[in-house]
Amino acid sequence: MFAADLSEGALYYNATRRREIVTFDQSLRSQTMDAIEAVRELIRANSTPPAEYAAKCRNCSLVNLCLPKGTGRSRRPSVYLRRALDAALGESLDQPP
Repeated sequence: MFAADLSEGALYYNATRRREIVTFDQSLRSQTMDAIEAVRELIRANSTPPAEYAAKCRNCSLVNLCLPKGTGRSRRPSVYLRRALDAALGESLDQPP
């Protein structure tokens, strides 16, 4: 945009109060363009990928919006409710009594 050549930047993580230096090399630029195209395809398809819980989720400020533990395996509410009830009751509701 400003015709400036940037070779590196930094990500600051407030939770850990650490700064991570990121080198803007061709590999990162290529990965970024691939990610942009993947997001554009999701938008065109009107699709949302399922959230997947990982250790990094503990430090994420969006974890309460994303809800990776509740929606990671299935986006269908009926499946989520069945799993939640199974966990609460300690048994599978699919099994006859």
